[in-house]
Amino acid sequence: MTFAGMELPEPPAPAPSLQMLRHLTTEAARQAQQILAEVTLLETDPVADAVRLTASLPAGERAEIVAHRLDIEPQAFRRLLKAYELAGAPGVRATRHLYPDDPQVLQQAAAAITPLRPDSAAPLTTADNRVTDPTADIEIRHGHDGGWYPFAAVGHDWQLIALPSNDPAGAYQNALTALHARTRPRR
Repeated sequence: MTFAGMELPEPPAPAPSLQMLRHLTTEAARQAQQILAEVTLLETDPVADAVRLTASLPAGERAEIVAHRLDIEPQAFRRLLKAYELAGAPGVRATRHLYPDDPQVLQQAAAAITPLRPDSAAPLTTADNRVTDPTADIEIRHGHDGGWYPFAAVGHDWQLIALPSNDPAGAYQNALTALHARTRPRR
């Protein structure tokens, strides 16, 4: 990288590489232009913003470095990156934040999901902003944006696995489709 005609050396570790610094300054300038033009709002969640920036990094830059700096387990950070790929910053927020939701909204969501369930013998559970189908290992979460986000049990955690929907039945169906695609034999 050159600056005022001088070739700049790589910064010492643990500083970001010149390529990453170049990318980050370009991204910051692009976002500043959008904010000034009132095209977008500033992301107020620093973790969601870090995930957004990491998702836009050039190939070869390691998400583990960002996860370490945020004091997040690398596997958890990869889940946030996957959530961002599927649903942007709202997907990251749905992955990270549980909040008390209107019990009536959750009951209506459970009623909408019930006919779609492959095995409806076990009851659905509702808590915070979630409706969980323990038999199918599916959970849908109501986001602050009003969308419904489909999650599946992956190991000992929940991962956003499909696109969100404006309605709970659509999110549940998206989760079923994604799970079916995972288990379908490859040819």
